[in-house]
Amino acid sequence: MLFSVRFTLSAASELMRLPGSVRRLFDVGFTELERSPFRSFSGILDVHALKGGRGLWTMRVRGYRGLHRVEGHEVMFVAFRPRPTAYRDLTTG
Repeated sequence: MLFSVRFTLSAASELMRLPGSVRRLFDVGFTELERSPFRSFSGILDVHALKGGRGLWTMRVRGYRGLHRVEGHEVMFVAFRPRPTAYRDLTTG
């Protein structure tokens, strides 16, 4: 069964502000997450649970992070940020 990938309004806005080359790599990652949201794919993307027990996962693409949660068959992205600030002032909203 495929998972659906969705975005909060703020996450969609953050994604659109990323460099085009980074957005394209995230697009590849979204396709892989639809098939298996808990698995990393060597050379494509790195996915793992965020430490701290917030119920969030992180998808690493170069120096950027896509923060998301998985609920049922939905992957909901809540933020896209550069690594140095990815986890600062994080709301899961």
